[in-house]
Amino acid sequence: METLDHQGRVRIVRPEMGSAKVRYMFDESGNLVRSSMRVSVADVSQAFEDLLDGRRTREQIAEWASSARRSGDAGKLEYVPAADEERIWSGILYLM
Repeated sequence: METLDHQGRVRIVRPEMGSAKVRYMFDESGNLVRSSMRVSVADVSQAFEDLLDGRRTREQIAEWASSARRSGDAGKLEYVPAADEERIWSGILYLM
């Protein structure tokens, strides 16, 4: 699948490769652009632990999760591992 921006340029290609969802972004010249944020299952778990143990405030956790959501909405979020995308995304949304 391809997504086009308002000028008709390809912005995101999302090949279907089994159950894992992999997003690739390209600039207007067609060059691959790396994701700007990586989030792992361990990152989400750590955020929950930090919140429960009081190492970070609710506001700090919510800001981190909101930043991840903005990256995801822009197609610039890399899930590690990619197979756990839905699990990671659910955790991010819960922490917001």
